[in-house]
Amino acid sequence: MQGLPPRFDERIHLPLPFLNRMVLGIYRQRPAAVVEFLGYLTTRTNQDKRAARLMEAIVLENAGRCLASREVAALGTGLAWLPNPLPAAAGPCVTPMLEIAQGVAAALASESFHHRKELLERPLADLQRFRMGLTRGRTGSKTPAWGEVANRWQQLLTNTHATLAEEARQAGEIIPQAYMAGQALRPELAKGRFKGRQDVFRRMEELVLSPQPPLLLLLGGRRLGKSSSLNYLPEKMGPEWVPLVLDGQGLAVHTSAATLALGLAVSMYDAARHSRRLTLPRPEEENFASAPFSALQRWMQRAEESLPEGKRFLLCLDEFERLTPVVAQAEGRALLDLLRNLAQHRKRWVVLFSGVHALKDLPPQWSDCLINTQTVRIGLLQEKEARELILHPIPEFPAIYHPQALEEILRLTRRHPYLIQLLCTLLVERLNEQQRTLLQPEEVEQAIPLLFERGEGYFNEWWSQLDAGQRQVLRQVRDNLPLAAEQVGTVRRLLRQEVLEAAETGEYRFQLPLLQRYFDLQDEESL
Repeated sequence: MQGLPPRFDERIHLPLPFLNRMVLGIYRQRPAAVVEFLGYLTTRTNQDKRAARLMEAIVLENAGRCLASREVAALGTGLAWLPNPLPAAAGPCVTPMLEIAQGVAAALASESFHHRKELLERPLADLQRFRMGLTRGRTGSKTPAWGEVANRWQQLLTNTHATLAEEARQAGEIIPQAYMAGQALRPELAKGRFKGRQDVFRRMEELVLSPQPPLLLLLGGRRLGKSSSLNYLPEKMGPEWVPLVLDGQGLAVHTSAATLALGLAVSMYDAARHSRRLTLPRPEEENFASAPFSALQRWMQRAEESLPEGKRFLLCLDEFERLTPVVAQAEGRALLDLLRNLAQHRKRWVVLFSGVHALKDLPPQWSDCLINTQTVRIGLLQEKEARELILHPIPEFPAIYHPQALEEILRLTRRHPYLIQLLCTLLVERLNEQQRTLLQPEEVEQAIPLLFERGEGYFNEWWSQLDAGQRQVLRQVRDNLPLAAEQVGTVRRLLRQEVLEAAETGEYRFQLPLLQRYFDLQDEESL
């Protein structure tokens, strides 16, 4: 390949002088060629460590070229080809700096100036810790160069933080946009926005501390806070537990057993480092090429052996139903067998599944695996928790709600955390646009059309998953019409899904008034 060393020998013994300068020069013009060359060095020669050091040099140069915060935010996108996890020879600086860049990207993607400023505080704090680590001299041979980049980034991000505060003032954000709708809350970003759920954590703790912990199923409707609760496990559980929270939606992109098994191992490796700063054995891709789930089992055994005395893993598979197409295959059933065996016979592992479907509504392969599962339900917020979320999403939040407006929010949302966050986001936007500080009761009703528009993903997903029989039952419930005996099964399923609830009179009704309003709109359009 033009400009790069020839490939005439699988074992290269020459020192290859000036290789860094050569590769960096070519990378600026033809990055794809360099990426392919690094793959060749890693897989076809004995120069894998040299390839890893070249990766560090490329990241360092690109990081040093960032002259604005948005360029820092874009760094990870341009370097998406890097392997995950990075080889150890790439040095200890690359991963934390890329994670800081990801934090900057998340902050700048927010729609609110206040949110951007607040979210930017996390990567700023991480960057300060990184710089302190550099001064202790434990970061490898390129410490001075990384120090220069870190100092430049610190200045960039500090200036951006101050600019965002000024932009929020000029834009008229007299009320901070403190609500976070549509994303799972994380302790490092959400601060005090996560409310309640003590009953859920208490029940989980009872089950995991039992002499023979069962398989656990965290069950609840969409956007009720299951993922947020799992993200808070490191804070809510004792230090003897190492929570490994895996994203089923992210894992579902793997279409083969080999890539899925490797993806599970890499996700556990990353989760241990994130939740407890624990470094597990690094998964090696070549080990998963054949008999992938046997390889996964061996890797998990190694992970267990590396676990400090007295600690245990809590393996949490969030949105596990997303993996249904994979586990429906013959090879995929091996994953379910592995997880069931892990829960039954490995004392240092507890396995938790998190999803929206009760056992009766799951495909056979899941119900067979989860037959001995203990269910932990997560539902609507308690009234005290919901009021706290509305009135005090962050400590310094001002009093903006008329008492009747507060009651109307509670009535329409029925204390559903996502709907509270979304509705209150819109109400704060309205006040900021009109430069007012008190929300009147009638404005809550006026925000509902925009609520359906902003929350289209949530509402449309719910509507699209209703079959003809369910829609007919909901029409009859809405119109107070009697239900036939053959509709009992459908009613029970809607109750399990928490779409319907039984009133004190014995009749059924929509659990969430906003879902009934959306149902009426869609039903009218479909007729």
